[in-house]
Amino acid sequence: MKKLTIVSRVYPPDPAAVGQYLADIGKEMVDRGWQVNVLNADRGYDDPNLKYPRNEVRYGVKVQRLPFSSCGKRSSIFNRIGK
Repeated sequence: MKKLTIVSRVYPPDPAAVGQYLADIGKEMVDRGWQVNVLNADRGYDDPNLKYPRNEVRYGVKVQRLPFSSCGKRSSIFNRIGK
């Protein structure tokens, strides 16, 4: 069996678009017979107060959430330019 590991800051249920796209890819690869594992953050991107389950399976994709530190979107240097 072929294996795919996705490493990303975001993944559903976090609503960030990148995570949604990766979830679509992960599900499609599972449907094609691949074993898919995701490593991502255990906290919300926009709201770091949101905490997601450490381990779960979503549409056949094994998701492991790790305690990444996050400053969220508001800490981006691009949001501070001109302030």
